[in-house]
Formats: sequence, C-alpha cells, structure tokens
Amino acid sequence: EKPTTKPTFNPELLVGRSNSYVSALFGQADFKRTEGVIHVLQYRQPDCVIDLFINIASTGDEAPMTDAKVLHWTMRERTINQPLNQTLCEQQFYERKL
Repeated sequence: EKPTTKPTFNPELLVGRSNSYVSALFGQADFKRTEGVIHVLQYRQPDCVIDLFINIASTGDEAPMTDAKVLHWTMRERTINQPLNQTLCEQQFYERKL
C-alpha cells in the first residue's frame, strides 16, 4: 500500500500576490509588524514560522494597502538552533488554509 503524502503549500507561490489574497487564503497573521516601508506578516505553525514581507507606500503608513504585494518570504524553526524541516512546515502551512 502506498503511503499517503500530506499536501504542502510553498510560500514562494505568494510572492507577487496581494495582501488581500494572502489574508483570504490563510486568514489573519499571528503577528504583524512594520519596519520602515516593509510590513511583515508572521504565520506561526506548530514547528516553524513563516514571515511574508510586503511593501507599504511610506513609513507613515501603519499597514499595507490590500493590493500591496508580497516581496519576499522566510521560513525558520520556532526553536532556536534546531534544523528546519521545510516539508513539515509547508504541510502545516497548507493545513492553515481557509
């Protein structure tokens, strides 16, 4: 019998997508912060954290416009100095989809 493989979602597929698209797909981020003209949406999974970086219009804006685009992303373990299991993280991110 062939073992079942859990579906995954690669955050790379969100690059170029709008802030509203990400929210519609994954819901509200667990943590948000703004650093200069970059707004960070952080999605925390049981074993990892995914940060999505969105450009905002200016440093005076508190949040990105709904059509602001994802520029970049990072993925890391929740526990410092632990190796990242990228497949597991992508599976957990997929399970988060609305």
